Amino acid sequence: MVGPTVQDDIFSILARFREHNYILTGDIEKMYRQILIHPSQRHLQIILWRENMHEPMKYLQLNTVTYGTSSAPFLSTRCLIQLALECQDPVIKQVMLHDFYVDDLNTGHSDESSLKYIYEQVTERLNSAGFNLRKIKSNSMELLNFISNETNSEKEQEKLKLSTATNILGIEWDPNIDCILMSVSKCPNSNDIENFTKRTILSISSSIFDPLGLLSVCTITCKIILQSLWTQNVGWDDKIPHTISEMWQKFIAKLACLKKLTIPRHAMCANPIVIELHVFSDASLKAYAACVYVLSRDALGNTTVRLLCAKSKVAPLKATTTPRLELCGALLASRLCDKVCKTLRCSISEKHFWCDSKIVLGWLSLPSNKLGTFVSHRVAEVNELCCNARWMYVPSSCNPADLASRGVYPDEVQSLSLWWEGPAFLTLSVEHWPTRQGGDTQTSLPEIRTHVVKCDSANTKNSVIEFEKHSSFLKLRRIMAYVCRFIHNCKSKNVDDRNYNDLNADELKTSELKLARLAQIECLSNHKNNNYKDLPSLYNLSPVMDETGLIRVGGRIDNSDYLLDKKHPIVIDGKHHYSTLIFQYYQAYACGSTVATFSR
Repeated sequence: MVGPTVQDDIFSILARFREHNYILTGDIEKMYRQILIHPSQRHLQIILWRENMHEPMKYLQLNTVTYGTSSAPFLSTRCLIQLALECQDPVIKQVMLHDFYVDDLNTGHSDESSLKYIYEQVTERLNSAGFNLRKIKSNSMELLNFISNETNSEKEQEKLKLSTATNILGIEWDPNIDCILMSVSKCPNSNDIENFTKRTILSISSSIFDPLGLLSVCTITCKIILQSLWTQNVGWDDKIPHTISEMWQKFIAKLACLKKLTIPRHAMCANPIVIELHVFSDASLKAYAACVYVLSRDALGNTTVRLLCAKSKVAPLKATTTPRLELCGALLASRLCDKVCKTLRCSISEKHFWCDSKIVLGWLSLPSNKLGTFVSHRVAEVNELCCNARWMYVPSSCNPADLASRGVYPDEVQSLSLWWEGPAFLTLSVEHWPTRQGGDTQTSLPEIRTHVVKCDSANTKNSVIEFEKHSSFLKLRRIMAYVCRFIHNCKSKNVDDRNYNDLNADELKTSELKLARLAQIECLSNHKNNNYKDLPSLYNLSPVMDETGLIRVGGRIDNSDYLLDKKHPIVIDGKHHYSTLIFQYYQAYACGSTVATFSR
């Protein structure tokens, strides 16, 4: 079995990687080989081995976690989690629980002395379990000097002095300049530009590893091209259409420009006293996007705004309206911001959401139950995720998410200050922020739910029992008897007066009369005050109504000694389903089955 994921995902660790002033990275040496399998499970790890074909086969038992087995990642990370859970220091416990990705440590702090303390305690904790932390990288000279003084090996001391870039969970980080270096593993030669297929386009697009979405403004172009190939049913190795080929060749010719791109790792100022999140969303007919910016301000009033993360998605294949796509962008922004707030450890003072669609802003200002189904569900989720935040209007020209919803070519990315630093008005006071001029009123907004009131006519059938759904008189009689008993028990305040025994003869008889009364109401509800002259078949029977409201046959036989049901039989319409059930029951009771009846 693979086992569950017990560590934070790459996005969370890399987002915090951009939060700290000072960074510490390293990995555990031969982590799998330091963990012993329980003796009762070791027989499941037996391999065949021999040095050469002339030796007899040997059976070797592997006693440690083995690389390549499905359970290996879980077993190793769960041991690390257990080591953290047993730690008494809350700071070190948090680091070991949330700042490891398998065997890679990526943590940091706002102050160098605290980072030194983290290094000492984490190293000591790992050593207690036989784990050795190596390949240390940091942008803190104080920490590096401390480690260098503790290390006896000249080789290790030399490694600490080197300021070359290092790989952090798939992205390059240069601790010397404290910048993220974007890398593209597949940059084709100019000779191969005309020989691209869907297979090679997907391969090159996937080689751009961007878990934080910092290149969403560029990678969305690849996604749009790939979606176009799928909609046109282009095969994996078929020649791509000319229009798409031109777009891809223009994109791939500039792809190498991404290798020159450097992004400041730290997304905040040195010692912030105010931290705000500003989230932008936008959509085009081809894609929608969201991006999160961190605004930090120090004690001197210096303000820094930097892109923290972003995400873009192609528009669904099913045609939809632009306002709906804008709403999908707003939902994407809400989810992304919620993820960031749960990830970062700093205190966020305010959250602001920006959108250039007045229709979406109008929808978000209304209760979700007043909107159509598609809009209602998304508005409800947005309001739930952004309960304490404000949605504000931003012109399209100042919306950085507009760039990620349309896409740009790689050579344009480095110079897009709007993308990397957000709109200029964020550094100004609130009075200089854009305001929404006019806008859509509630009556002019699309997809407002129309409330329909259902008016029932006076003669609408409203029976307790639906006769047509029953095929047995006995079952129908028992059901009605239980309904009557339920009503009786509900009305009885005294528990002792309630009946929970088996049905008796009186209850069954009462249920028959109730059913007869319901059948009469359905058939004769339009005939009031005993006026049945328009029904000759009933009027000729001189109908009378007894004290229970049942209509019976009248006549001069009232003074006889017969029982009531014999003197004045209950009248039921022969076309009613209840009459059919009664007839079927007594026919089977008196004559047997239908086959037996016809055989006589």
